[in-house]
Amino acid sequence: MATYLATVTGATSPGKVLDVLVCSLGSPVGFAYDKSKVREMSEMENVFSQQLVKLRRQQNLSQEQLAHELFVTRQSISKWEQGETTPDLDTVVKLANLLQVDLNELIAGQRPTASEQKAEPRTTLPEGQRPMNSWEFLDKNWWMIFPFLAALGWVVAMFH
Repeated sequence: MATYLATVTGATSPGKVLDVLVCSLGSPVGFAYDKSKVREMSEMENVFSQQLVKLRRQQNLSQEQLAHELFVTRQSISKWEQGETTPDLDTVVKLANLLQVDLNELIAGQRPTASEQKAEPRTTLPEGQRPMNSWEFLDKNWWMIFPFLAALGWVVAMFH
């Protein structure tokens, strides 16, 4: 049986950070608990549940239909909407795509600004890669000069 010892230090006023030191079998593990962050998290979950209900209804989807699209149970959707539980990150992304909204709008209720909506979508390359310049293209595709010259010769021959 493991023995745990907890030591709490810090201010007792609401919203202040409390340092908690937990020792188990001689190995201390420290973490901080901030009541204001917990309050913000619960408010964000509340906004998410309200947004989910609003956006689902705007799309004229029932909880059953949404659950079917996400491969979850209707009870899961109900718990998300009541704020009892929250979906995992993959499911939140699927929800945003399915409801055709930005993640910020789904999670925090923040609509994208006009400049964000008009911005062209950017294609991203895998990490560590950059766009190829013309010399690199020719270096990798030098053989393409032969079909190009053949086509050019054919066009010139057509006009003679």
